[in-house]
Amino acid sequence: QLSQQLITDKTVVRQSPRVMHKQFSEMDRVVHHRPSWSFGIAMHSNRVGNYECINGENLKGWNTADGMTYLYNAQSNDFSEFWPLVDAYKLPGTTILQMERTPCEGQLSAQRNGRQRSMDWTGGAQLAEYGIAGMKFVNWNGNLSAKKSWFMFDNEVIALGSDIKNDTKHPSITTIENRKVSANSRILVNGNKLTDKNDIEQPLTNMTIQYNTEQPAISYYSLDQQPVKVSLQCRSGNWSDIGNDVGEIEGCFVEATIEHSSNHIGNYGYVIVPRDMSDKSATQPITVVKNNANVHAIEQTELGIFAANFWDDATAGIVTSSSPMSIMLKTEGDIIQVSVSNPTRSWWNTKFELEGQYSLLTNENNRVTLKDGNKLSIKLSDMDGASYSFKLKIQKSISENK
Repeated sequence: QLSQQLITDKTVVRQSPRVMHKQFSEMDRVVHHRPSWSFGIAMHSNRVGNYECINGENLKGWNTADGMTYLYNAQSNDFSEFWPLVDAYKLPGTTILQMERTPCEGQLSAQRNGRQRSMDWTGGAQLAEYGIAGMKFVNWNGNLSAKKSWFMFDNEVIALGSDIKNDTKHPSITTIENRKVSANSRILVNGNKLTDKNDIEQPLTNMTIQYNTEQPAISYYSLDQQPVKVSLQCRSGNWSDIGNDVGEIEGCFVEATIEHSSNHIGNYGYVIVPRDMSDKSATQPITVVKNNANVHAIEQTELGIFAANFWDDATAGIVTSSSPMSIMLKTEGDIIQVSVSNPTRSWWNTKFELEGQYSLLTNENNRVTLKDGNKLSIKLSDMDGASYSFKLKIQKSISENK
């Protein structure tokens, strides 16, 4: 009631739309704001538990911090009466085993069963109003693992996954979206209208969800050719299914999932575009540089940004890393803005090399050491996973260097 009163109070000055990115490294959470949409990611690690079920509430919160993503736009009821109705095994952004679980099963926290000790790489990097996040994911029972990343810009979010290993007979799935929709919504999948009578399973060139003509649409497309199963699921439920409240409700959801075979190492790549792309080709200024067991890397060519999560020693673009790290580079003329973090929070310095030759332009807290013009060592051990930013000046380009 207080919230409604605040919203309808004409004397309260409305805040301007925010353009910002915020990495909550101590909470394993990320929030990315743009004027017409916001995006959130919920993760966990050996420092933060996966979920809590207590006092008969949150009975099916099993996968809510396994990389669940939240996309908010002008549609106001996306998450209204969401939790009792959504398929709790298919939460957006998550990669999970399709196996039955009991209420409150698999809690990993300091109070219950201990945290997931094998998850030491969770975090990301933030460069001004842009950001990336990643998680070296191991599921609640240790039978499923994956490398998962998200790259967040002005007009799109890119999700990459690799090294998906399943040690069971149960199939594993990655859910691209499981979005609550209204009765008059229009859903197009590769140009075909989706109804509750026709599931579609094929490579995803474009899926667009249009609530109505007065509200912005959302589009999705794959970065590979593996099949995506899309269906419209309408169901009824009760608040008692997830907690202590009681009340019957019903609603419909657009589900888009990728199934990964249990006998090989899987991967995925897809893009979320918070606008209508149904009448356009699915072409964005995105290049996937690497998507493998050692590194996830992309280039956003319009912004001049290279971004990567290095799980291990690897080379991607102009960066050769000898440390696990998350890094973003933004090139403007002969200046490169660098932002780097150490999600593992190891005590040793984060080290990498860049192609070309550079001088150190800014180094506000004296954390960066530059050797031989391209070998960098950054002290991040006391930053608790937060990003450190500095600038380099290009002295010799890559082509000149060669």
